[in-house]
Amino acid sequence: MKQLSEHQVNKSLTQVMPVVRQYRDDLNKVLEAFEATHDDKEAIESKQYQALIVAHYHLDKIITSVNNKLNNSNK
Repeated sequence: MKQLSEHQVNKSLTQVMPVVRQYRDDLNKVLEAFEATHDDKEAIESKQYQALIVAHYHLDKIITSVNNKLNNSNK
């Protein structure tokens, strides 16, 4: 049972991290396109743009935190 749950954790981690990275990369492309077509005032006033900035930031934090946790656990 213990071995099964450890396997499930590892499998989940290997499945979720590529998805998180892909979402982050996709958001980055959307944000760059928005920034290329809108001025700073429009970006500041766009609630949707600001929400995507927050989502992008937190996806980056997830990736960094998971990587740090995995790298520190090996030491």
